[in-house]
Amino acid sequence: MDWVSDTVSAFGQSIGIPDLALDTDGYVLFTLESGGLLCVQDLHAEGANDILVTVAQPLPMPRAGALRKALLLADFRKSPAWQMQLGLRGEDLSVSLRMPRPSFVLSALEDAVQALFDFHSRVAQEH
Repeated sequence: MDWVSDTVSAFGQSIGIPDLALDTDGYVLFTLESGGLLCVQDLHAEGANDILVTVAQPLPMPRAGALRKALLLADFRKSPAWQMQLGLRGEDLSVSLRMPRPSFVLSALEDAVQALFDFHSRVAQEH
């Protein structure tokens, strides 16, 4: 195992999923209690030196207002620490960020996941 796998395993331990591990493609996906998804993908196999962390949650109603708010919140000038990338997956808003592999440690992963949850919370607030 390398430190990326070790970090994912440590993250799993910290959230009560002791068997959390990347698959052979460097990917792990699990369903959250809210019905959303959390995904961590090591892009090393694709030739990138990044880890992609994604949280997808149901898009709040009204959808048009929530989408507009998400686009405004994702502006790099409002979140200089993380560049959020947005997408739609069915009825879910998917928010991703890339982390450089060399800085992928447990505390950085926890901060990234928290930033993604915070982003979804801000989108869900009255728009």
